[in-house]
Amino acid sequence: MKAKRLVALLLTTVLVIGMTGCQVKEESASAAPEAGSSAATGQPQSKPVETAALSNSTGDEITIGVLMKTMSDTYSNKLGTAIENYAAETYPNVKISLMDGQADVAKQISQAEDLIAKQVDIIILNPQDADGSSQVLDLCAAANIPVIEVNNATR
Repeated sequence: MKAKRLVALLLTTVLVIGMTGCQVKEESASAAPEAGSSAATGQPQSKPVETAALSNSTGDEITIGVLMKTMSDTYSNKLGTAIENYAAETYPNVKISLMDGQADVAKQISQAEDLIAKQVDIIILNPQDADGSSQVLDLCAAANIPVIEVNNATR
């Protein structure tokens, strides 16, 4: 039951973050900030999505491992940072363990092994390679840890 609720909540969170990152807004430099935006930046203020509480039956901390293929490109960096920020702002009992695979499949697999050894509750995977990163899914399945893939799929 815990895993199903956790997976459902995390899928919702990843989708919201993904949709937020894809918004394009054109503004002129002299335009005044819109209502509901920050006066300092003119950017829309983020509002937490109303979702079910993320907790386990004991109320203990929940650990989410995030395996990013790289943090050196803009998209991956913003996605990883958004996941960390959203969790910190919305779920104080959630600990995010964000890993930078540095565009190396072997490193990403090694990081997955480390997260499994730490017994994380769930892993969000931004796979480096469709074929090579599939080993991460096999390792997680053997450890009974759910995986959410983002941006790319493994084979």
